[in-house]
Amino acid sequence: MKEYRFTLQAYKGVSTRYTCPQCGRRRTFVRYTDRENNTHFPEYVGRCNREDTCGYHYTPKQYFSEHPETKKTTGTWIKPVPIRVKPTSFIDAELVVKSLNKYEDNHLYMFLCKLFDRQTVWDLMQRYRVGTANHWKGSTVFWQTDMQGRVRTGKIMLYNPDTGRRVKLPHNHITWAHSFLKYEDFNLKQCFFGMHLLADKSKPVAIVESEKTAMIASIYVPEYI
Repeated sequence: MKEYRFTLQAYKGVSTRYTCPQCGRRRTFVRYTDRENNTHFPEYVGRCNREDTCGYHYTPKQYFSEHPETKKTTGTWIKPVPIRVKPTSFIDAELVVKSLNKYEDNHLYMFLCKLFDRQTVWDLMQRYRVGTANHWKGSTVFWQTDMQGRVRTGKIMLYNPDTGRRVKLPHNHITWAHSFLKYEDFNLKQCFFGMHLLADKSKPVAIVESEKTAMIASIYVPEYI
């Protein structure tokens, strides 16, 4: 088996996992090392383990391509070069507002109306900023809205209107709004679903597994956000 000179640092405890320079998440970033111990890369040369939500990966090849002069440098520390962090991208606000209707075609809305009255469900969808998507007929989009009211992305899912369960056949019906909309050079930085509701500091915060659970739980335990 071929051994590469530059490899990701082997895990030897939390001290070998660092803060990602892009998403800022602690202990998710792995740095590259040189087996010959001649090249000492800057701290941003590595990969974030959060491949689906961050995807940061800056390789030694990229570094040498952008800094060819360092190939001649051996046995010395390479001076770190500041990296320019791309700003967070957002979904167009007008598009989000337009999605907050046509609930009569929304399968999740149909299911929730079996549990609660229509006005309660409508208020719930509006409060959590849950829209209707046209990716699949009857699909729902859960907008991830931050505390400044900006929409980071949206998770599009399709539910069975009778059972309220996700449709997983013939394939898992789930995708992301920024992918569906084909935004170019979109820099995704996710936030919690319902994060915009944290402006109300009078209630304790409860975190649950799914968006649907958060919505239903807010009716049964309204003393929590």
